[in-house]
Amino acid sequence: MNNIDRHQLINDFIPIEFSFRYLNSNNGKNNYVTFLKTDKGKASFNYFQGFSIQENPSLVSVLWCLIMDTNIANEYENDLVSFSREFGYESIREAKTVLNACIKQREKLNKLGITNYLEELTEAFQDY
Repeated sequence: MNNIDRHQLINDFIPIEFSFRYLNSNNGKNNYVTFLKTDKGKASFNYFQGFSIQENPSLVSVLWCLIMDTNIANEYENDLVSFSREFGYESIREAKTVLNACIKQREKLNKLGITNYLEELTEAFQDY
């Protein structure tokens, strides 16, 4: 499935307006703030891309990251030790910070109604 097909599939589930703003570049990445809007509301999310990626952020690339983070939050929310081991964190404090960020992103997606389609969107991004 190509990105045009994914974009159409996303909008078949839930119409989403997408925009972004470039913030800065540091630590080998470009930093953006992205905005998603549905009929339930709007939310902003931080988004990072490596310097080697020349394209601007897209709804597909941003939503893929958010869906993956949501799935991580769902799986590890109550198991910080396993999360830390799975993703190679030596510091529990750092692991907790990252996991909490995933949980907060999931809460924002939930308010937008996007998590109602989590299973379908996860499947759509299976080979992304």
